[in-house]
Amino acid sequence: VDKARSSLNLAKDNADNLGVDDHQVSFQQGDALKVLTELDQDFGLVFLDPPYKQDLAAKALSGLTRVLQKGSIVVVETEKDAVFDVSADYEILRDKIYGQSRVMIIRRV
Repeated sequence: VDKARSSLNLAKDNADNLGVDDHQVSFQQGDALKVLTELDQDFGLVFLDPPYKQDLAAKALSGLTRVLQKGSIVVVETEKDAVFDVSADYEILRDKIYGQSRVMIIRRV
């Protein structure tokens, strides 16, 4: 989910280049926090990369909880100095800084 059509097109191109079938991936244009309340399917893998400096990662993760299967993986990217507490619904598998970004890989428990 992304507001920007250009970002969605890039994500689609990346999925195509990786050989991902259309039935394995879903793209939707819109406000992610709003779309999360409307989803009616479960997901096993989510890439969460909200705009920096807006404290949206925790809100988005909270909204995702209801549509993630137990064992689902979420890759979260934030700015490196973001304060991001993971709720008891998740366990941190990896937390690493890459330049100006922080990437966390977490699993729904």
